Amino acid sequence: MFLLPKYTPLFSAITVNILLALLVYINNPKSQTNKIYSILSIFLSVWLGANYLSIEPAFLSVSLFLIRLSVFFAVPVSTLFYLLAHTILYNTIRLKKHLLYLICIITALVMLIAISPVTFTRLTIINNAPQPSVGPGMLPFFLTTTVFSLMAVYVLFKKQRQLIGLHKAQIRYMM
Repeated sequence: MFLLPKYTPLFSAITVNILLALLVYINNPKSQTNKIYSILSIFLSVWLGANYLSIEPAFLSVSLFLIRLSVFFAVPVSTLFYLLAHTILYNTIRLKKHLLYLICIITALVMLIAISPVTFTRLTIINNAPQPSVGPGMLPFFLTTTVFSLMAVYVLFKKQRQLIGLHKAQIRYMM
């Protein structure tokens, strides 16, 4: 396999992250917490790769696509982080189905906006570095990821205050 030494840390981090996701899932495939964590880890790995490569001079010809792709994958990362915070310590998702469907629809719509030319309209190369021009599609991305991230932190703080013992330590570790 051809692997440039420069990218070895990136590929190592992605590989370890995906292996951890698989181990967590295999440990208890029926647990929704384990499923969400595993999916989150995979999305984080893809986001990490796209984000890292998007600013690499060797990939300038596809930088705009990679920048859009990194924003595309950042949306489900924040959504899954919220779902993980909400579901952790339980084996099932405890959100009402209509709320879960709404979250999935919002996430999918914002992902479509993120990958489109509406979020980043064009790319300028300055000193061999990509400089994307932000468009109006960045607003739904910003709002969605901010709201889900803040809600996740709120849920974790709320759980941490209510729990005792090992469960409290687990939540504190996650935070």
